[in-house]
This record gives sequence, structure tokens and C-alpha cells, in this order.
Amino acid sequence: MTNTTAAEDRSSARVPDASEFAALAENLPQLAWIADPDGWIGLLTLTALEIVPGIDNIIFISLVSGKFPPADQGKARRHGLLGAFVSREHYAPTAFLIRAICRRWARSWPA
Repeated sequence: MTNTTAAEDRSSARVPDASEFAALAENLPQLAWIADPDGWIGLLTLTALEIVPGIDNIIFISLVSGKFPPADQGKARRHGLLGAFVSREHYAPTAFLIRAICRRWARSWPA
């Protein structure tokens, strides 16, 4: 076993060229948005659009559960939050699958 330092290991490491990075980008298209500023803007926009309805759901559920008798308010709040969570969790994977299917069909269309 040779004794090398970390600096020697880094200096002897091969640096990938641009074609290798291009090949990696082609093989991992779902990660290409990380290098694109538009991807980050889209992520921030989507995050804001997801947070606003989430807060709206919480406010609505707390207002509606307040109309229940005091003994049932906690139960109504839990059921309301569970319903909001389940409906949101069913929407996201469905939207992802539809988008993936549309992209696959778009690649197979003749130019």
C-alpha cells in the first residue's frame, strides 16, 4: 500500500472533458434543471404555489372544525387535515406520470 496524501490524489485525478459532461447530461435529463436558472425559478414558483393552498387548507379546516361541538373539534381537524393530505398526495404523482407520458410521446413524434 502506498502512502499518498490527499493533495497528491487530487493532483493525479483525471479531469473529465466537456463531452463527458454532455454525455452525462443526456443520460440524466431530469437533473438538467439544476444548472438552469429557469429551473430554479420554476421550482420557487411551484413551491410558492404549493404553500399558499396548503395554508388556505389549514385556515379553512380550522374554521370549519370550530363549528363542531368542542368534543369533536379535534377529530374533525384531524380528518380534515388527513383528507387534504391524501388528496394532495394523489394529485402530485398523477401529474408527474401524465407529464412523463407526454414527454415520452413527444419524443416519438416525427419532426
